[in-house]
Amino acid sequence: MTGSADRRSSGRAAIVTGASSGIGRATAIALAESGARVLGAGRRKDALVCADGASTCW
Repeated sequence: MTGSADRRSSGRAAIVTGASSGIGRATAIALAESGARVLGAGRRKDALVCADGASTCW
């Protein structure tokens, strides 16, 4: 995604369950790429990623 039209979620926040795999992961990534702040929750901690590069994800 590129350009300002793709930033339609800028300034919004989303909570995504199942963010460690499958549709939940794809949804979390798409929302983040569109400008939303995303809180992802999932059963597999090792599959969750901190977007800011922090070493510990909560």
